Amino acid sequence: MSLLKFVLNNSYFVFEGTHYHQIFGCAMGSPVSAVIAELVMEHIETVALGTSPVKPRWWRRYVDDSNACIKTDELEAFHTHLNSVDPNIQFTVERPSANNGKSSIPFLDTYLTVPLNSNCQPEVKVYRKATHTDKYLPFDSHHPANHKRSVVTTLRRADVIPSNPVLCAEEK
Repeated sequence: MSLLKFVLNNSYFVFEGTHYHQIFGCAMGSPVSAVIAELVMEHIETVALGTSPVKPRWWRRYVDDSNACIKTDELEAFHTHLNSVDPNIQFTVERPSANNGKSSIPFLDTYLTVPLNSNCQPEVKVYRKATHTDKYLPFDSHHPANHKRSVVTTLRRADVIPSNPVLCAEEK
């Protein structure tokens, strides 16, 4: 099995100062756009997974970021099938890094690791980009109180994301 990350390609409407006319999709910034986009992605996901000749071991999606576990030799067929569902919605594949006999990939705030050539459950820990500074919003800053509270809430990741007590202790 291969751990994969599928990222929906995004379109941009301004490039080097030139404005491009949008002929497909929802208006950016509209309050209903997120709801419509979610409904469309749910439909595409249902059709793609229901008709695919390749069945992923798992498939998880949040907005435009998906994660799947698929046999390496079935990857191309699955990717082609995903992109055939709707010509306006195209996916790219981000392959995991492999080291120490494990396959690892970031997905949202998590870092998934699966032993290669094994049916073991994935190991999950908190993911931080290489540019993470470990600096958070100061309490005495001039930000709204709800922003300050959200910083504290994000620190709960140490309790809810790691998949085992050892990783939880490391995160704390």
